[in-house]
Amino acid sequence: MDYYKFKIDESKMEEIRDFYNAELIESSKRPYDVFDITTYDKVHIACYRSKNQYTIVFSGEKDAVKSEVEIFFKNAIKITQSENAINGEWEDNSFQIGSDEVGIGDFFLGFYICSCYLDNQDIQFIDSLGVKDSKKLSDSKIEEIAPILLKRIKKHAICISPTKLDEYKAKNFSTHVILAKAHNFCHEELIKKYKLSSDIPIYIDQFEMENNYIKYANPRLKNPLIFKTKGESFYPSIATSSCLARYFFLEDWKKMNEHFNMEIPKGASSEVDKTYKALVKKYGQQEVDPYVKHFFRNYKLDS
Repeated sequence: MDYYKFKIDESKMEEIRDFYNAELIESSKRPYDVFDITTYDKVHIACYRSKNQYTIVFSGEKDAVKSEVEIFFKNAIKITQSENAINGEWEDNSFQIGSDEVGIGDFFLGFYICSCYLDNQDIQFIDSLGVKDSKKLSDSKIEEIAPILLKRIKKHAICISPTKLDEYKAKNFSTHVILAKAHNFCHEELIKKYKLSSDIPIYIDQFEMENNYIKYANPRLKNPLIFKTKGESFYPSIATSSCLARYFFLEDWKKMNEHFNMEIPKGASSEVDKTYKALVKKYGQQEVDPYVKHFFRNYKLDS
């Protein structure tokens, strides 16, 4: 699916609405929505309002959506990397959903996945907190700003414990299959919880090719899906999701350290191997097992 988004003024909005004879959306439950329609060739067109402008979104199959867009915008370019991202600005500053995951490369603890919804004011809010390219934020900075984000941002997060990961691995689910299903679940729960529109784009920090993601997750949502490598640098919803997922991970890490009365190193290095063996020796395999990923080579070294 291809995706196009344009900032437009009121006269352009009315031109497009008149062309499709689209009815205005007048619902208190959808205060930012202006209109949305689906053409005969299954192109979704949705318009949103912000303070002083409108945003219009076209999404659909490659040729169909391009033809529809070019009725109003000549030489349009579908959403990819833009100069905004290169210059340190967000690729998209309007209504959006994003998701990201952490804990994938750590032997201890599980996978943490979070999905967030942001509107224009939310994006200004996260900018004021310094949520930019969250992979570069220190853990101390995340622990400072995440509690503030949690009070305002619409989100849904899950943790897949090492025990649950074992169950999925026993069913021959690869890590990519597990992640695809987890991201999709977070999107669905977020949209259901907050009654969000089906035309809001979903940005995903890309860990798999789009066609494989669709095959693994089998999403029922109609929302446009946009995949981006290092997406936290381009889309504020991914950056916020990354920040919150990391925060939940760090909170559980602190609890684990307290439980074992030891500072456990992150990652999967030889230092982690030494710590793991020391814990097993001190507490026993049964006590340590629920905290580690059994499919990592660190575990197999001692199996």
